[in-house]
Amino acid sequence: MGSSRAEIFDRIRASLASERAKKTGVELPPVLRSPASGGDGELFVERLLALGVHVYRPEPGEDLGVVLAGVLDGLGAKLVAVSDGVGLSEAMPRFEGGREVVTGEVPREQLFRCDAGITRVQAAIAETGTLVLGTDAERHRLTSLVPEVHIAVVRASDVVPTLDEAMTQFGARPEGPPRCVTFITGPSRTADIELQLVVGVHGPRELHVVFLSED
Repeated sequence: MGSSRAEIFDRIRASLASERAKKTGVELPPVLRSPASGGDGELFVERLLALGVHVYRPEPGEDLGVVLAGVLDGLGAKLVAVSDGVGLSEAMPRFEGGREVVTGEVPREQLFRCDAGITRVQAAIAETGTLVLGTDAERHRLTSLVPEVHIAVVRASDVVPTLDEAMTQFGARPEGPPRCVTFITGPSRTADIELQLVVGVHGPRELHVVFLSED
């Protein structure tokens, strides 16, 4: 056994010392960058629909609280967790009626009992239909991960063309990037060894996006 192990390490050392491994100056492919365009929002919505996401597009100026109330009514949600994302607390009075709304550092046990969780996002990637949440602006991130339904509020100004652009924006901030960034692309999906797709095992079973155009 010992000799076999030594032989394996000898082969590794020989490989690392080979002329091929010593080559320097290998040119890396350029990072893909897409120019921002007026169609980013439409592409983002298109990607969301392809992922099986429920998308709501209110008219400009429509009350966000009323829109969220309609979404929650359609889901039959009675217990709802709301993150500290920008604009959500102002909308709460319009969708609180007839249901229990919890905010702040909600205990995990209570989050598992919630019918839905509502958050904002800090970026939305058009290329992949991905939501990006940073912990400095969206501190209660379990709200997006634990309840069976995640409702995200996205403004057209949140949309960026690519992942590279999203990360560039985070890195360019004076305070630096968030300590943790969550990427969400569609509802939670898991495939076992037999490639049987199961939805909702490691996260929300449904993703709903309220997409607000700029007025």
